[in-house]
Amino acid sequence: MTTTYFKAVRPDGFDFHTRTIDYGAALLSESRTITHPAPKGGARDASFYFSVATVATDCTGFTWMRDGGARLLEVEATGEAWTPHSGDLPNKRAATGLRIVRELPAHLLFGVEGERIIALIDQFDSLDQPAKIALADEMSRYDSTWWPTYRAVAYDGRAGRAGLHAARGALRCRLGGWDVDGAAYGAALALLLRPLIGTVFTQGEYDILSRPWRILVGEIHPDDKAVK
Repeated sequence: MTTTYFKAVRPDGFDFHTRTIDYGAALLSESRTITHPAPKGGARDASFYFSVATVATDCTGFTWMRDGGARLLEVEATGEAWTPHSGDLPNKRAATGLRIVRELPAHLLFGVEGERIIALIDQFDSLDQPAKIALADEMSRYDSTWWPTYRAVAYDGRAGRAGLHAARGALRCRLGGWDVDGAAYGAALALLLRPLIGTVFTQGEYDILSRPWRILVGEIHPDDKAVK
């Protein structure tokens, strides 16, 4: 049985790392196949293979770009697939050849709440600078709780254990300018981990991370209760 994998690519169809592998063209080709220019089966060095993921939320190295976000492809290995880094990247697989099965909705890169996360990013981009500064000021009011909660959630590995490591990293890259972006990142991170409330994430952590945004901009999920 053929195993399905996932690959995130730039909006123009090229890979994020080298910007030389055109997955978009492969998708449109008759064979829908693509072969690595310097293949080496079983390699650990990413220069010799295509990197894919077993779950859509852990596509290593993708970024949600300001101009177009990203694209998500469902792919199959045309030969052997292997695990180059089983310890720190358990959802990563490597292959020297791929067949592009189809393009999937990009919001799946961010999991169950992906559509709301992308809407939040777009909403943040639409805010004027005074509104962004107000968010930063609101976040600073909660320094004693927001920062410890952020550090506990973002750096204790729970996103990785849930298969959300790459998604968390993409949000961090996209919303990482702490002077004005921190509140948006906190809210996006809270949404990303929201499905884990009751297991490895708590309602209290969710409310603390998302509070500045929810107070000044609005609720981020229809089932949320108002915060004070």
